[in-house]
Amino acid sequence: CATTSKIAAADDILEFAIGLQNNDPYKIERHLDREALKRQANFIARDVAIDQVTKQMGNDLKAKLAAVALANLAKPIVDMVTDEALSPENLSYFAQKAGLNQNLKLPSRFKTSLALQYISDTKVCIPDDNTKKCILYFGQYPDGWKLYAIDEDALRARLKSKNYSL
Repeated sequence: CATTSKIAAADDILEFAIGLQNNDPYKIERHLDREALKRQANFIARDVAIDQVTKQMGNDLKAKLAAVALANLAKPIVDMVTDEALSPENLSYFAQKAGLNQNLKLPSRFKTSLALQYISDTKVCIPDDNTKKCILYFGQYPDGWKLYAIDEDALRARLKSKNYSL
């Protein structure tokens, strides 16, 4: 059963990778649970913003409270950062970390299925080539397998590297 799930997932994940490779918005969107990803990215973007403001203002309780208040007031900016986190450029970045390099020939369905880590009958992940830790999480939906989460540490690091600030 796990092998069947992984092979079915591999087909959709390869289609997603082809969408990223060809910058095809339809194929990309078809394999995203955008709402789940948006919730995750929004939480992390807000947290990164609070951390950055706290560091600028000092690490005491007053600074943390002010940072939370500022992050709440800056919701449109946090929302913009969230949208940027889910841009094709950033999705491609995470796909490349998982071994789906845009400049290389994509692996076969069989090789892709071998690379997937089985989580449950309806969930698989692709590990980072370097750390071997899951980086992209895909779930089975009625209309196919979709990316529903990105490793939080990797997403947090990517957002920090972009130097977004409130």
